[in-house]
Amino acid sequence: MSLTVMWFKRDLRLTDHEPLNYALETGTSLLLLYVVEPALLGDPHYRGRHWHFIAQSLADMNERLGELGCCVWVLEGEVCALLTELHRHRPITQLISYEETGLEVTYERDRRVLELAHALGFEWLEWPTNGIERKRTHRRGWNARWNRRMAELPVSVDLKALQPRTISLPDTLLGQQCKRLDQWQRPATSFQVGGRASRAGHRLNLFLEKGCWRLSALYFKARAESPTTARACPRI
Repeated sequence: MSLTVMWFKRDLRLTDHEPLNYALETGTSLLLLYVVEPALLGDPHYRGRHWHFIAQSLADMNERLGELGCCVWVLEGEVCALLTELHRHRPITQLISYEETGLEVTYERDRRVLELAHALGFEWLEWPTNGIERKRTHRRGWNARWNRRMAELPVSVDLKALQPRTISLPDTLLGQQCKRLDQWQRPATSFQVGGRASRAGHRLNLFLEKGCWRLSALYFKARAESPTTARACPRI
């Protein structure tokens, strides 16, 4: 029986999600997966506030998915090893995800995952997350493509279609479930909250309504004053 694996990375949401929408259109069995990777746990770019945000975002997703009788399985370990074990019990036909850019550690991991896909004979489909286009050798046509992408309407995902499609994790992988999530979900007043509680849409609207140019001026001023930087320079 064919299996599609939806691999969540920095895209912890259930709305406007192109790979997830595609997965629902494939008609195959579906496993929703997030992996807490040892390489990222030890990477200096990641701190406690990142893992708090990730855990809270996953908890919010699973709260919504629980109403539909499914969940994102959160495992801890090396991605290639986990996919290999999963493929041994339920042959994977497609791995789908957003592209991930920015860190060498994730770039090297993605190279290993691609080699694994070729070795095991499954397809890995990726969608761009932003204006970055991998493997381009020139900038010709980039502006037009970027403008088209930014003008695209949000993707509507029918979450109810997940219920008959998602499968449970094979028993041999149940022991790989991440046990750190409860600890990371503890509230910390100095950390940005993950999930719907972050009110990201409200923050974006506030940014647009007040005028990007005014907030940009405040941002550049506060960036030079270290005591106010954390408060005045949040990421949207």
